[in-house]
Formats: sequence, C-alpha cells, structure tokens
Amino acid sequence: MIDFRDFIIIDNSQDYENLVEKNNVLEKKNYFLGIIVTTLIITAILAYNEAKQSKKRCVFYKN
Repeated sequence: MIDFRDFIIIDNSQDYENLVEKNNVLEKKNYFLGIIVTTLIITAILAYNEAKQSKKRCVFYKN
C-alpha cells in the first residue's frame, strides 16, 4: 500500500516556500512603495510651502 502522506508533505513544503518567496517580494514592493509615497508627500509639502512663500513675495513686491 502506498503512503500518500509523504507526497502531501512535499507538496505542502513547496507551497510554503512559494508563499515565503511571495511574501518577501511583497515586503520589498511595500518597502519601495512606502519610500515613493513618502517622497511624493514630502515633495508636495515643500512645493506647497514654496508656492505660498512666492505668493507672499509677489504681494510684498506689489506694495
């Protein structure tokens, strides 16, 4: 009689390795996505502050 548990264990370990690899890839993607989003937010804040200051400068020079 054939014991199928060995085959199931091998299959499950391969699935687990695939899940670990996918999880590592997702963590890397999330890490880089976080860096990109943070950079965009900081850039937007700096651009907003610069636009506000230049508007104040223009009003100041008009008077």
